[in-house]
Order: sequence, then C-alpha cells, then structure tokens
Amino acid sequence: DTETGFNNFLGKIFEKYYTNTPRVNNELLNVRNIGKQYRKARNTIVSKLLENEDLSDYIKGTSPEAIIYRAAFVHTGIANADKEIEPGCKEILDQIQAFIKSATGKKVSFDGLMKLLTGKNYGAREGILPLFMAVKFASITSIPFIYLKNKEVELNAETLENLCEKPSEYFLYVERESGEKEQYLQDLEELFVTEMQSGIYNRRKRVCIIADKMQAWYRSLPQVSLHLLQGAADEVKQVGELCKILRKIEINPRELLFEKIPELIQKDIDWKLTAETVADMKKDLDSSYQLAVANIVDITKETFGFSKTDNVCAGFMEWYTTKQDTFEKYVFSDKLGNLRDYIKTLDTYDEQICIKRLTKIVLDIYLEDFTKQHAKEYELGLVKLLAEVASVEGQSESECNGTNKITFFSSDGKKFEKSYAQTEEDSTSYFLKNAITTAMEEFGDSLDQNQKLAVLIQMIEELF
Repeated sequence: DTETGFNNFLGKIFEKYYTNTPRVNNELLNVRNIGKQYRKARNTIVSKLLENEDLSDYIKGTSPEAIIYRAAFVHTGIANADKEIEPGCKEILDQIQAFIKSATGKKVSFDGLMKLLTGKNYGAREGILPLFMAVKFASITSIPFIYLKNKEVELNAETLENLCEKPSEYFLYVERESGEKEQYLQDLEELFVTEMQSGIYNRRKRVCIIADKMQAWYRSLPQVSLHLLQGAADEVKQVGELCKILRKIEINPRELLFEKIPELIQKDIDWKLTAETVADMKKDLDSSYQLAVANIVDITKETFGFSKTDNVCAGFMEWYTTKQDTFEKYVFSDKLGNLRDYIKTLDTYDEQICIKRLTKIVLDIYLEDFTKQHAKEYELGLVKLLAEVASVEGQSESECNGTNKITFFSSDGKKFEKSYAQTEEDSTSYFLKNAITTAMEEFGDSLDQNQKLAVLIQMIEELF
C-alpha cells in the first residue's frame, strides 16, 4: 500500500545516506538519549573496559550489563572471535582509532569526531559511542589525556558520556612515547611514589599519581625548608620556580611532568637530565630543614658563648647552673621566665627538640615556619634576654635602683624572696588592678581578709 511503499522508499534513502551505520540491535542502548537504568549499566561496562577488567561473566545472563555487553560486543563480533566484526561497527572503531592517532603530540577537539560519527555515512547514536571509545582507549599503548577546555580530567565513564553530549568542550592529547620518557617516569616514581599500584596505575593513571605525589611531597615540607635553602643563586632560583609550580592548587599532570618541569630545567628537553635535576632539588629541599636547624644551633651557641663543639642542651644546663642564684632572686619578663623554666627542666640532649622549643619561646614561632628574617630576629631576641639577665646579675641590693623587693613565707614554711623592677602604671595594668579590686569587693564579707590575702599570695607564688 501507499504507507508501505513510502517506508520502503524512505528506508532506501536512509541506507544510501547512512552507508556505514553500526548495527547494534538493542533499541534501549542504540539511541541518542539512553535511559537511566541502561546508562548506569553501560557506564559500568565502560569502566571495566577502561580498567581492563574481565567481562566474560557478561557473555551470559539477563542483567542490564550482560544485555548491553552482548548487544554491543558479542553479537557485533567485536568480542567474538568466531564472528566477523559488523562492518558499521568496524568503521566506527577505525574512525575512533584514526582520531586518537591524530591527537598524538597535539590537542584535538572531540567535536569533529562526533560530527563525523553522528553525521552522514555513519549516523551513530550517542548511547553506544562511549562503549566503542572505551574499547579503543583501553587498547592503545600511549597515554591519552582528556581536557575539559584547559583542564585535564580523568578518563572515565562519566567523562566519555559528557564529551559525547558536549564534544566542543572536550579535547584529546596523546603523549608521544619513547624509551627516554619511560625511564624519566620510572625515575620520578622512585623519588615520589612509595606505594606502587598495579593494573591501571601503570598506564592511564600513572602520570596523575606521580603529579599528585609530587604536590603532596611539596606541601609536606616545612616553610623553613623553602626560605632557608642554601646553594648557588641559580640553583636556589630554580628550586624556587619548581616550588612555585607545585604550589598551584589546580595543575594539569601531563603539562607538569612533560612541559613545565622539563622546560624549567633546560630549553632543549633532556629527560635524563630532568630526572637527575629533580632528584637533586628534592634532596636539597629534604635536607634544608636539618641545615636550618644547624644554623639556628650555631646562632644559639655563638650568642650564649658556648663552644662550637658543645652540645647546645648541655650548654644550657651549665649556663642555668651559673645563673640559678640570679633567677631565684629576681622576677623577669615572661619570655625569660619561660626560658628559665624550660632549661630548668631540660631532660634531653637532642639539639633539634631543644632548638624547636627555644624558637617558640623567643619568637612565638615554630622553627618549621621560619623565614629568612626570623633567624636574625631570633638572634636579637636571645641578645635581649641575655641583656635582661646581665642588667641585674652581680649587683648588690643597694645597686639595684628602681627595684622593689617582696618577701613572704608559704604555708609550708618555704621562704619566697624576689626583686622586681618598678614600672609605670599604664592602661592595661590599671584595668587589671581595678578588675582584682572589683572581684574582691563582689565577694564582700563572704571572704575574710585572711582568705583574700591567701588568694593573692597563691597568685604571686605562681608568678614566682
């Protein structure tokens, strides 16, 4: 009839227009917009393909994954050695392979590929294309990188689905392989990757993991390692540039390893030299903290007059012994009091532990956070504390002008006697005195005078 004749006529037109259409006989898969259930099942197959997992369990069964696998790969001959590959599917796979090859060493948009595969001659539906792309990406020996505009994204099922929907926003770059590059990656792995991962790690995620480990290493470095790095000016500058690159929150792994780092070291890229230079820079940064500790130790010894060969902890213990009488007689600033209390109870000969605590006392900054100016500030801080001790050391009571003296006995009969410097009342001390007075008045008769005095004496004891 007329309708049948029209359909036959229309069919011939489509066959002529879409001469290489892939014949995948599943109307729920071979569509432009795949349903939610089948999308999830298809993406499971795509993930397993990309990760080179065994799919033989899907040859039989009634699960959505099994149905999709058989329709796309078994019945089409792609995963069936006993059957010739369906011509349309073969054409699609060949075009994807050609596209991947065209992206070797340069970025190529997926837009051209999608227009080709969904346009005249092919007419492929978006529902099946992530499956065919996964087959080809899983089989190549080179390393593919997917870009969403200018940002590298992971090659996974979600990415393949998204690029089929918005191909103009996605690009492919395939890194050229060579023996030198392979050795370069192995060298970086030995430097930064402590736990080797099997399977997919060695191919698709290898560069991403190395880049991630490099950034993790950089972020673990104490600030002092970056600011007190020693060496030739050019070398220090080069290390600084590397740190600047690794400091970025978002970084493209391929560009980091194959462009930015090699170009930082030499214009004409030498992969062996790049790996060796990165190893040297890592060694310098890893050791610079210990050098910074040694530098602060030297400053401390020189300021206190210790011998260069002395252990700084032993030197402090001996120094405190010679100053003990002075410390017991006078009240000093909070910093000097903290220094006195620390040295008095010092029970280690580990110079690193001692210096870390000392820098916190003197500057209220941890050694790990030191910058170049902090080393000088630390030295000046030590000089100031020693001058505070020297200002009263060896003086008689009559010579200590401008000082007050307080003496009392604690409840256990212990005598407390300290001299302290007279100070002018400022706004802060005025408010403290008023706060204490107000607190005393608020308690009123609930505390007698003896109790109030006992509380004040206990507070003074704690200050001593």
